Amino acid sequence: MQQIQINSTQGIGMRQGVKCLVYGKAGAGKTTLGATAPKPFFISAEGGLLSLSRFNLPYTQIKTVTDLNNVLQWALFNPQARQFETIVIDSVSEVAETVLTNSKKTVKDGRLAYGDMQEKMAEVIRAYRDLPGFNVVMTAKMEYVKDDATGVMLNMASMPGKNLTRDLPYFFDEVFKLDIGVTTDGTNRKFRYLLTEPDFTNDAKDRSGRLAPMEEPHLGKLFAKINGQTN
Repeated sequence: MQQIQINSTQGIGMRQGVKCLVYGKAGAGKTTLGATAPKPFFISAEGGLLSLSRFNLPYTQIKTVTDLNNVLQWALFNPQARQFETIVIDSVSEVAETVLTNSKKTVKDGRLAYGDMQEKMAEVIRAYRDLPGFNVVMTAKMEYVKDDATGVMLNMASMPGKNLTRDLPYFFDEVFKLDIGVTTDGTNRKFRYLLTEPDFTNDAKDRSGRLAPMEEPHLGKLFAKINGQTN
């Protein structure tokens, strides 16, 4: 008789880590948001860590998919990585653009270069999404694009190539838009927030079902809510 291993979904986020995608326009504070994650380690592809200079946060610089895969192997097998709880890739959009540039150097047909980039990026995104024991945060640029399913124009995480832009949100259980609002109490103060549910103009989702439509931009607090550790 065939035997299978039966597991429980309870606490799965705590065991496997929360995997989320955060997008927003330039200057919204995506990099700084990464610093609010539990014990973060930054993988930087933008050289844009100046906003974190007041903190003492560890990071490594990457320029190729090979670099990104080397960091993945380090996270999987090097005990040194266990001092961290969250891997922050800032940003996955920039990584994909770098991969595309490298693909164009070796693949003369532009369409094939895009296909090569999309295949490599899909593989590495899945690998990080499935990284056990770590939270994984990927930041991305924002683009206003047409949703193929509904025909509606939406703000979405941006990647080079229409197919990768369309597919990127499906890799994640949590997709947040980092945005800036203005208070309505007469003070007109600006504040940052994370949109966790889709609306008429923005893509977002929360598969945990534990987040409010708008949340404080603090990943540590959000991860605790997702894992049922707080209300």
